[in-house]
Amino acid sequence: MKKNLLMVAGVLVSVTMFASEINNPSTASGVAVIRKTGTSTYNLIYKGLSTTNVKVAIYDVKDQVVFSETLRKTNGFARPYNFDGLAEGEYTIRVSDADREHVEKVSYRSGKLKSLVNIVKLNEGDKYFLTVAGKGEQRISVNIYDAAGTLIHNESNMMYDSFGQVYDLSNLKGSITFEIADNIGMRKSISFK
Repeated sequence: MKKNLLMVAGVLVSVTMFASEINNPSTASGVAVIRKTGTSTYNLIYKGLSTTNVKVAIYDVKDQVVFSETLRKTNGFARPYNFDGLAEGEYTIRVSDADREHVEKVSYRSGKLKSLVNIVKLNEGDKYFLTVAGKGEQRISVNIYDAAGTLIHNESNMMYDSFGQVYDLSNLKGSITFEIADNIGMRKSISFK
């Protein structure tokens, strides 16, 4: 009986302590860093114990500050930080307030998806099937050169995730070169003999 009474008292104390934590949510604090999928942006979410100045600093692998700012008189925020233009690699995000410092390590890899280009010569004479796959809206240009290197065709198209087209080049003799480029820096040349 004594044993059961002690167990009930222990459970009652635990429940009372747990309930007091629920009634005092202001004691919760923390930092979270979340990368937005497919982008170069990290979202920083901060919740402090009290209203204070908060310093955010981002350091590269050599412990050099690449960005810093101080947010004044806040007890919580969510802010995006864009790493576009920074070198790929390891970075440290330090968040400091009056009570503590939180350190978060991130491994940044470029959020850009390079376009994938493929050209297939079809069995139907001298027809070529060009496909380009990417992500989102891009402008692509297609240049076609003959064996002498003379530009015989050029066009520019808006692409929404993918592009495909058949080119009939049966009026050309000799080798043919396709040059495909997009507006984010991809350039590819493919030749057929």
